[in-house]
Amino acid sequence: MAAVCTSLSAGRWDQAVRWSCGHVPLAADTVVIAHNNVQMRNNYTVAGLTINVGAVLNDDGNDLSVTGNVVNNGTFGTNGGALIMRGTNATISGTGIFDDTDLQIDALGISLPAGSTMEFTNQAQVRVGRDNQGTFDINGSITGTGLASGDRILRVYQNSSVTIGGSINAPNAYIRIEQNASGSSADVSLVNPGDILVAAAAYASGDNGAYAGAF
Repeated sequence: MAAVCTSLSAGRWDQAVRWSCGHVPLAADTVVIAHNNVQMRNNYTVAGLTINVGAVLNDDGNDLSVTGNVVNNGTFGTNGGALIMRGTNATISGTGIFDDTDLQIDALGISLPAGSTMEFTNQAQVRVGRDNQGTFDINGSITGTGLASGDRILRVYQNSSVTIGGSINAPNAYIRIEQNASGSSADVSLVNPGDILVAAAAYASGDNGAYAGAF
C-alpha cells in the first residue's frame, strides 16, 4: 500500500529510521522532506515529492524520478544530480530553489502553475526532453538572476516544447534549442503575457554548431 513518508530527522535517505512510514520510500510512496538536510545515497523513484520551507534534499550527485506532483518550497540539489519529472500532466509548484542540479522534464503536460517561482542557482538548469519527449508549460516564474555569464537556464531537446505564459528571468544565462538531423526541432513559444529575459538563445543542429543572438 502506498504511504506518505515524512523525514523525521536530517541524514541519509536510505535508512528506514529516517522516515515516518517506517521504511525507505518506495516507488508508490509520496515523500515529504521536512529537515535540512536529507541526503540521497542512490537514484530513487517516488510518486510525489514535497520539500517544506527551510528543508533541503541533497541529491549528492544522484537522480530522483517523480511520477506525480512536486511541491518545492525549500531546496533541491546542491551536488549535481537531477529531479526528473516522469508523470504525464504533473505539476511542479511552490517558491523553492534548485541549486547545482537539473530539473528534467521527461513527460508530456508538465506545468509550473501561475504564482509559483523556482529559483535556479550555481549552474542549475531546466532540461526538457533529455531522455523522453517532454512538454513544459511555464505559467509561473523561473529566475536565475544569480547565474553567471555562460550558464544555461533552459535546454529544449528535439521534439520537445516549452510554452511560456509566465516568465524566465536569467539575464546572464542563455537558452539552447536543439534540432535533430532530420530537421525536427524543439519549440519555445511565448503566450501573452509571457516574457523571457536572457543573454542569448542558441539554436543547435545536432552537434554541428549553434546560432547565438538576442532572444
